Amino acid sequence: MISKSTNFLTSLMVETGTIQPDEVEIYNYLLRWLFENITYFIFFVICGLVFGNILYGLILYAVIAPLRSFGGGVHAPTKLLCDLFSYGMVVAVTGLVPIIAGYTPMIIWMIIYCISAVVIIRLVPVDCPNKRLSEEQKKRLRKKCLISLLLISILFFILFYFNIRAYCGIIAVGSLVVSVSDILGVVTDPKSRSAVI
Repeated sequence: MISKSTNFLTSLMVETGTIQPDEVEIYNYLLRWLFENITYFIFFVICGLVFGNILYGLILYAVIAPLRSFGGGVHAPTKLLCDLFSYGMVVAVTGLVPIIAGYTPMIIWMIIYCISAVVIIRLVPVDCPNKRLSEEQKKRLRKKCLISLLLISILFFILFYFNIRAYCGIIAVGSLVVSVSDILGVVTDPKSRSAVI
């Protein structure tokens, strides 16, 4: 459905002279990326609402989106598997973490978050075999990822100070998901590890 929509839009753009015919592939890619990211964001919000608090979805998105976008990680072999894992992870984290957060000591969330942050700091960016990053791209993405991680850490420690368990749990588990993705990315493709460290 997304492909049909982007093809229709780019055809319309060519007909109106907005883009040149040789730019169709680039604009199709851009529009697909935009639609997929909007859909992904809306899904986070819906999951937050379904599980009782829109902030569950928004906080998880604030963790996952920048750390995966700038830090990379493992890639599923197919789009279907990628979608199943991504959407399943959102449902699992927003649905289960707030429930178990009430029974989990805050120090556990702190340990999970700190270990995950160290792994992320150590490994990012993790590229993939389909598109290798230049050293300049790696430096730029690493910097953006570390700035994002710093902002997420500030939020985590503020929430930890105020003993807000569910939000700390969501940040910790979201960071864990990203760190496991980074580890799997390096294990499945050793060339993906950042040489910038």
